[in-house]
Amino acid sequence: MRFYNVHATPAHSARFGKQTHLQLLDPYNTVPRKPFYRSLLILFTCMIFIGCGEDSLYSKSDTSQITQNIYVVPEFFSGNLLTNYSAARVQTIDLGQTIKFWASFYINDEQISNDQITNYPFNIEWTLNDESYNIHYFIKTFNETGSFDAILTTTDLFKDTLRDTVTIQVNQPINIKAIYPADGYNLLDVTDSAGITLHWEFSGQDPWEKVSCLFYASRIKDLTWNNLIDTVKCDEPLTLLGPFEQENSISYSDTSIAFYWGIKIITDKGTYPSQRDSTGINSFRTRLKDNSLSIIEVPIKYLQIGQNTSPYTRVDLISASGDTIQSKFTLLTQDTFYFKNIPQQNGLFIKATNILLPEYITQSISMDIISGSYNVIPTILFTDSIAPERAPLLQTLSPEDSIVFKIKDLGSGVNPKSIRVILNHDTLKHVFSDSVLKFAAPNLFQCQEPCILNVEVTDFASNFSSLIHWTLSSKKDSLVLEGPFPLRELQ
Repeated sequence: MRFYNVHATPAHSARFGKQTHLQLLDPYNTVPRKPFYRSLLILFTCMIFIGCGEDSLYSKSDTSQITQNIYVVPEFFSGNLLTNYSAARVQTIDLGQTIKFWASFYINDEQISNDQITNYPFNIEWTLNDESYNIHYFIKTFNETGSFDAILTTTDLFKDTLRDTVTIQVNQPINIKAIYPADGYNLLDVTDSAGITLHWEFSGQDPWEKVSCLFYASRIKDLTWNNLIDTVKCDEPLTLLGPFEQENSISYSDTSIAFYWGIKIITDKGTYPSQRDSTGINSFRTRLKDNSLSIIEVPIKYLQIGQNTSPYTRVDLISASGDTIQSKFTLLTQDTFYFKNIPQQNGLFIKATNILLPEYITQSISMDIISGSYNVIPTILFTDSIAPERAPLLQTLSPEDSIVFKIKDLGSGVNPKSIRVILNHDTLKHVFSDSVLKFAAPNLFQCQEPCILNVEVTDFASNFSSLIHWTLSSKKDSLVLEGPFPLRELQ
């Protein structure tokens, strides 16, 4: 029989962690005889309660070496630690992330299963800030940024102690945004060799993080993030040298060159680099060369419009005094207008209307025009927010007649697939064409008590018709249609 002292020697660290060995030393070379007998008596007494013979939890070979590992795993992980993870010394996580701290123990390199740990004479204690836990794993959500040490202390029968620490680094959310020039800047001199200087700012770098920035640029907006120009310093502005004239054959007096750019910030957590944030795609463009008049580019687009619905759009430029400077028209659902030779002025209004479909509305735009500028305004979106209307053509009819409703929609158009005709609880067959809805009338005896008639309609902009209903009643040899009335559920 032997007793042991503890000599803790740290083992190798892996990507996720740390392990420590309890090295068992020969007591005859290190411990006075009196403590030996006392410890021997303690061990003998404890083993009476723990077990003896072949079934005892401790044997002479068992007590040669004890090892503990700390694992940091996802919150809901419950699989095989050795297969899926390595033990942890330092783990970097994001703000608000929830993780599980898991202690694993070995005797003679043989892992003690989770359901057997409580059968061994170990006292397990985790400490994290002011919190403590006496179980082999616990779950924690980190809602503050910074560096936090989770300490695992394991004490055996002889008060020998293993102590391991895993450091959790909680990242600040990193942010980057473009500062200058303002998005849409349009006064760059195409002949200026000094060019333009781009500025941005970022925040959220942690002491354990290294950052680098990637500069992207393109002449085509949708290709910006596909065109990496260079790796740049995150804390320094970037100057793009001119001149920006590209072809001598181009007349820059009525042409502007647009450039689109953005910055992605990359952080290195010490384990792997990862993209954390990016600016939006910003733009700047050249001003008109040797031209005091300006150009305005006005894109328009209709949202959710039926294939057979044809808009007729008018766009007016109106001065601050109310005079119409120029007007343009289109029959397309998506188009771009170019207004040229616009003098410098303040308070110019851009008004877009649909002559045929008044349910489509949009907002007017006001802007100031600088001499010699090429101006591109955001796309004007036409939206339909008005539901279709419906009404019966006749109130009194014979059973042989069809019931006819007129359906009107001066916007995106009626969606035929959305129409439902319901008499009491039965869905009726119907025909819809050229804004006219027809369906067969019921027999007289069906509506001796008033029948409830619902006609449901939705347009292509997903506007649902008002919640109303009609009644059908038998009156001698005729059917009488009355209403509309609010739906009973609303009464």
